[in-house]
Amino acid sequence: MLSRLADRTWDRRMREIVRPDLLILDDFAMRQMTAPQADDLYELISERQGRSVIITSNRAPSEWYPLFSSSMALLPRCPCRVRGYPATPGEGWRAGGMRFEGEVWRLMRQEDLLGEIVIDEADFPWLNGRFVPTPTFGDVKPWFDESLALLEAEEYERFDDSYDQIADTLSLVAPSGPVAEFLLHISDGRAWFRWSDEPFDEV
Repeated sequence: MLSRLADRTWDRRMREIVRPDLLILDDFAMRQMTAPQADDLYELISERQGRSVIITSNRAPSEWYPLFSSSMALLPRCPCRVRGYPATPGEGWRAGGMRFEGEVWRLMRQEDLLGEIVIDEADFPWLNGRFVPTPTFGDVKPWFDESLALLEAEEYERFDDSYDQIADTLSLVAPSGPVAEFLLHISDGRAWFRWSDEPFDEV
């Protein structure tokens, strides 16, 4: 009985969300979704076919899919368009106020320094910078090449498996000390990353 009441309550709420001509989803894809949450989102997008949805996010659309269950792979079948608008250049409150620019972050493998990232751009929660490798970085460079290639090819399950090697073996050290978890890409002398002081699945 309780489950049927819960189902009816959810159905009523879903109908209320589906009804408006314009729906705005703010701060989208901030954290990983559970399978039921991803299924609900897919149902919502499907039911709103023909009605506008505006999504704001600190993540690029290409980064959304690894956060969701496999049901989200069906989203491209929906008749919708995704457009990304880059942040306006200049020192906003996130970049200037948080004072990341000029910081040096270190990529480590246990006690070995693999390279340093000199931050020159901040678009929170992402930091970007010039990557200065040490000779030992050559040992792990193929890991970053592979993970980035898989991400660009939208091979998200394979990307997860590939990136686990980086996350399990390497550490990222901020000026204040090691971070709990990070998502780091390195290519052509540049590094861009986001991080958390707590594991991603707990924030």
